[in-house]
Amino acid sequence: MLKRWAGMLGLFALFSVLVLGAKSYLFPNEIAAQQDYGSAKRSIVATSPSNNGGINSGVVSGETFAYFKDTYTVLQDATNLQFILTNYYGDKIGKNSLTLKIGFQIIGSATFYPVHFQGSRQVVVDPGADVLTDPIGVYVKAGDKIVVQTRVEVPPGGEWPVGNQALEYVAGSASGSLDYTSRTFPPGSAAIAGYSPVGVLGTVSKDSWLPTVGIYGSSTFAGTNDNWRGLGAAALEGKLPYFKVAKGGEILQHITFPRLSLLKYADAVLLYVTSNDLNSGHSFETIKSNLMQLFNQMHVQGIKIYVCLPMPRTTSSNSWVDLNGQTLNAVYGPGGNWEKVVEWLSSAPSPVSGVFDTLSPVEYRLPDGQRTGKWKPLLTKDGSHLKGPLAYDTVSSAIYTDVIKALGNTGSIPFIPITVSGTDAPMPASDYDSFDRANATTLGDGWLEMENGFEQFPVFGIESNKAYNSKYQGMAIRRIADGNNFHLTANIEFRSNYQSGLAWNVISRSDFFMLRGDKGGGGGVKLFAINSGGYVTVTSANVPIVAGVPVKVEVIKYDGVITVKFDDVALLSYTLTAAESSKFNTVNSAGIFVNDGASSASRWLDYKAGKAVE
Repeated sequence: MLKRWAGMLGLFALFSVLVLGAKSYLFPNEIAAQQDYGSAKRSIVATSPSNNGGINSGVVSGETFAYFKDTYTVLQDATNLQFILTNYYGDKIGKNSLTLKIGFQIIGSATFYPVHFQGSRQVVVDPGADVLTDPIGVYVKAGDKIVVQTRVEVPPGGEWPVGNQALEYVAGSASGSLDYTSRTFPPGSAAIAGYSPVGVLGTVSKDSWLPTVGIYGSSTFAGTNDNWRGLGAAALEGKLPYFKVAKGGEILQHITFPRLSLLKYADAVLLYVTSNDLNSGHSFETIKSNLMQLFNQMHVQGIKIYVCLPMPRTTSSNSWVDLNGQTLNAVYGPGGNWEKVVEWLSSAPSPVSGVFDTLSPVEYRLPDGQRTGKWKPLLTKDGSHLKGPLAYDTVSSAIYTDVIKALGNTGSIPFIPITVSGTDAPMPASDYDSFDRANATTLGDGWLEMENGFEQFPVFGIESNKAYNSKYQGMAIRRIADGNNFHLTANIEFRSNYQSGLAWNVISRSDFFMLRGDKGGGGGVKLFAINSGGYVTVTSANVPIVAGVPVKVEVIKYDGVITVKFDDVALLSYTLTAAESSKFNTVNSAGIFVNDGASSASRWLDYKAGKAVE
């Protein structure tokens, strides 16, 4: 009897091995990112920052097939590359089947690598499906660029999924008998919204493995006003591998099958949601219920969930240059559904792993900390989205990638707030010492990063110019070391009518360079060249200064030329002589500051100092 049971168990074990082996052989594409291969792991290893996956459908007019080219950045050393290909757009399955063929090239190499699908060079992807290519044993290093060229074909009258980004393409009728999955695209190829893989999966060392993040959400994550990169990609770029399937106009009910099936390739998810639900009039209770359903659906897959707080939504009569011109959307005011959502999300409701405070960098707060639901000036150009790449980059610092990377292994971190250094209240004229109390941190290449003591925005190199002359009040953006090229930017709101007559001077000498606003003078901008005898005026330009209206001031030194801009308009430029350039390249500090004696009441809205890379 025992022998009979032993025999049956042996047969069962053999059958199990055969079945599992057959499954692995017959269905090699069923591989998840979290799989562990002893000392190696699977992960997303390369992404295209602009790639949103399929969010719409389209076709090249009059064509049934075309070739598209996309470039992916490798984030970790890897091999056994596989490309994730989908046939859906947004929350809709594809309209028809796709016949796909793919090849790639590593920039710097002349080799094109053919990609296969269970041994075949082509695969038919049914509507709503996603597939993986066969692994290809090519080794890539972090920092490599992969050019992926995809041939997509549809039946007559059919369409293929497209993303937001424009991709170089070759129309089928223009390709002749040439296969552009294995050869360079023609020079000057046109670009349109096209089809490309969602991401690249690979095998990485367990010691260097990084968790993959799925980016889901609405237009702020899709990349409106940011060349279709978006806030999530801005935060994760170069730090963590990710795939992005965010979509403009997204509401919670739309984040569903088939895009959620991509979570099998993820270890964590980063969400920016609820903005469109609120704007559509959905109640707090409905939004909360839909969020919990989404959270639970992700949680049962073992996914760590990180959520960003929704930003304000206002209209403006003056392009959001100040607060008074803004009108609140009814549900976004204090006590409305928006504030209820913000407060509830800030409590990190289970099963959420962490909440990032992407709101504080952009929302104006009263001196007592009370919410206004209004944007800080100059951070939005439409009342719903960040103004552009610089704003996206700055606010992305509120998304702490180290927290995501830890995947909860450091303990519970329910809410990650921005460090609040004060409020946006106008500074008393006598309080200019506040600038000197900032805590400076030295960054790479000698740049300083400091917080100025009364704004919540991250800033660079802020201090009072009274360090140079005690009777002056104001603030300088300073740079120390590495004087070759720099780009200084300040957005300044003049709070006093006394300042409306400021004269702006660009001054340079052997140990200091600055753009200075002085009370008095001719009301123009003057550029002074360096010489051993002092300052020489070489050119000037009139600059209207209006009290209460923010102005963007830039000073750029690049390739021996100094350029001064006000509100993106170049007022003047000056090419340094060889002797002046030699002195300039040893300059150890640079700055912009306001100087109007005892009546300083300016408000510096944001600041940036960096190397000029034009």
